[in-house]
Amino acid sequence: MCRLSLACLSLLIFTTTIRAAEGPDLLPDSTAAVIKLMAPQKTLKQLSSFADSVQEGSGGMIKGQAGMLGLGISNPTMQGVDQSRDWWAGVFLNEDDDPAVVFVIPAIDTEAMGEALDESFTFVAHEKYGIYSDNDAAMELVQAHLEDRTSKSVASLASEQIKSQFEGSHIAVAVNLVLVKEVYADKLEEMREQMNEGMKEAQGQMLEVPGMNLDFLKDLTEKIADKIVVIVEDAEGYSNALTVTDAGINFKEVVEFTDGSRSAKYLAANPPQPATQLSKLPSEQLFYWNAGGNMNKINEWGLSLLPKMLDMSEEDAAEWKKLSAMTKKVNYEGMSGAFSLGDLQTGLVRTIALGTASPASQFRDAMAKAVELMDGMEISGMTQELSLEKNYEKVDGVDVDLMLTKQTMDNDPQFGGFQAQINQFMYGGDTIETRVAFVDDTHYLQTMGGGKELMETAVKAYKNQSADTDAVVSRDIKPLGENNFVLLMDIPTLVKQGLSIAANAPNLPPMPFDQDSLENLEIQRSYIGVSVATKDRACIGQLYIPVETFQAGASLMQFFQQIQGGNAF
Repeated sequence: MCRLSLACLSLLIFTTTIRAAEGPDLLPDSTAAVIKLMAPQKTLKQLSSFADSVQEGSGGMIKGQAGMLGLGISNPTMQGVDQSRDWWAGVFLNEDDDPAVVFVIPAIDTEAMGEALDESFTFVAHEKYGIYSDNDAAMELVQAHLEDRTSKSVASLASEQIKSQFEGSHIAVAVNLVLVKEVYADKLEEMREQMNEGMKEAQGQMLEVPGMNLDFLKDLTEKIADKIVVIVEDAEGYSNALTVTDAGINFKEVVEFTDGSRSAKYLAANPPQPATQLSKLPSEQLFYWNAGGNMNKINEWGLSLLPKMLDMSEEDAAEWKKLSAMTKKVNYEGMSGAFSLGDLQTGLVRTIALGTASPASQFRDAMAKAVELMDGMEISGMTQELSLEKNYEKVDGVDVDLMLTKQTMDNDPQFGGFQAQINQFMYGGDTIETRVAFVDDTHYLQTMGGGKELMETAVKAYKNQSADTDAVVSRDIKPLGENNFVLLMDIPTLVKQGLSIAANAPNLPPMPFDQDSLENLEIQRSYIGVSVATKDRACIGQLYIPVETFQAGASLMQFFQQIQGGNAF
């Protein structure tokens, strides 16, 4: 009795410490890529629910396409397939052949699944999975892995970042870039040589541009090519994942780099930052963006480009060096911006930028020096006139400088006239007005277009943190988390405002709609979000589209259909 109890206890301990093999566990570490589809029952249910929230009744169409999944796994009738568990596939590479796909599909009846497949497939039943492929070599690798208890699975190679990507996502793909580079080493080297040859050929065919020194482009392209080579050499893994919730759709991409590599060290030195400055911009703007972190190197690099681009005298080059020295005394930490539409009379462009520059007084001096150096500069037949008036006006007790920019074409009056029309359209005249306000010792506001009124809006927002109280901005930026760069775009409102401007434009042909019909077009504000972030040795990109954007898209499609049918009025 005692022995029986011990045996039962040992069996219980053993079975609870060994988890059932999942799809990736059944694939060897020679698998180059792994693809996951969350349990089709769950995935289709979520997609159907999302579609119904966009447009009532459209969810049924998605459920009706469930049979298409069977075609994707070469089992059209989905005979023997378990749709309540996740589906998997592995990709195997051969330099001299097409990639091979091995399906790892959960089964409710492995025998029925095997019978449903075409004769060209090799099928193996393993536990509660059907594993099959039309590539014999790939199946031999999988079978050898299943028979060898010491064989490593592709799951053992997954980093925590990749595991996080796959967990909870509806569709996910992970690629072993180290293996890809090994298999295609010769082709990658050939591509590198072709890239270098193409660059040399392009450099030899560059046309001369009056007043410009194009040698800098040769150096720039070579440096970019070197950076690309480093990134490819350091890259270790890639993954992407698509996740659908009731609130929206999130697409996330991750590139991981070898620990200790140059790329990994660079990413670690530039961690993500909360977008706190963005909250100090006005609310209800069409676009928002925020770049976090120290920007000193970027500014220094930008200033170094212009002297290399232009044929400067020694005297002018020396003055640019002075400007560069002035800029190095300023610490730049992050920048945010916003964009909105104006009108055709005063100009369409309305931009606001909020930057951190300390001490602000030295940044102000550097800006004045830059205007002085760029005034009268000629580039490819275009002369640029700049002027700066300090303390031009006060806004809520804050001193505001005014910078005026005018561009004229010296030798091409036809193009010059076209440029003047563009400036009138974008800025409301041939002179671009830029206002700069130094709101405290470390921050400055810059506006373009909108006159003094836009600066008043910007200063008020800075003091009251307007965007921080904008519920729509807060809602749509939250899924992106902390990042190094983020862009929010209210595309539906942009389209509606653009249509309104076109409907009232006196110089445009009559539109098939009027202002009254646009008033009936109900669109909720929403922001498509794009972000880039670093995490340890990974670079992460995200695209988030809220459900409200899809709903607005459906409303716009209906509006345009009414226009085509002549029912817009």
